[in-house]
Amino acid sequence: MFPAVMFVSSINKRLRGLAANYEAQIQAQATHYQTLAASNFEIRRFRHDYKNTRIAIEQLLSDGQTEQALQVLRDCEDSLRHPNILFDTGNGIADALLTDKQRLAVRQYADIHFRGSIPSNVLAPTDVCVLLGNTLDNAIEACAKLTHDEKHIISVTCDCSSGFLFLTIKNPIQDRVIIQNNQVMTTKEDKAAHGFGIQSLHTVAKKYSGTVKLNADDGYFTVTIDLCLPTK
Repeated sequence: MFPAVMFVSSINKRLRGLAANYEAQIQAQATHYQTLAASNFEIRRFRHDYKNTRIAIEQLLSDGQTEQALQVLRDCEDSLRHPNILFDTGNGIADALLTDKQRLAVRQYADIHFRGSIPSNVLAPTDVCVLLGNTLDNAIEACAKLTHDEKHIISVTCDCSSGFLFLTIKNPIQDRVIIQNNQVMTTKEDKAAHGFGIQSLHTVAKKYSGTVKLNADDGYFTVTIDLCLPTK
């Protein structure tokens, strides 16, 4: 085999390996956030039923059934051990992911502000992770390069209308971002190992007959994603 052919074959093999690892990470994230979403549902259900639970405890205590009342309290404590979800988008996986990213953002003196709603059981869990996870990771990384003299806002808006979903993520930037052919030109040395995130956005958008548009202007980087929602 010619050296050039061997080199190309080696690069392709490495890229396939990187792509497989990336897909495995996304699947693991989706499973993780599905678990958090289920936990959050239980917390919200507990809050909804709290009044009746309190009545039950008071009645048990009034009847002298102390041990039974204590057991109800223990059950309540178990329900509240799950992490507190900070967002309510209408999509449990998105809520859990946004909460996770918010905890990372505050370390970089940034806040995620969400407006709108994200439909539930329409987008695949892995697709939600790709769309929000990649864009927010990049936004948080950009905020880490900014000064901490003021809180930086990462804006996420999602609107649904006439069977379409319009998602926009906007964050401040310090460095100049070069965009060519709707791709970010990475400044990282190992260019072959990077770029999966943005490429995955395009892949997911194509799956839903949608588009991704990148823009860097006036100190902000904006990702606009339009998707055609599947009909049930």
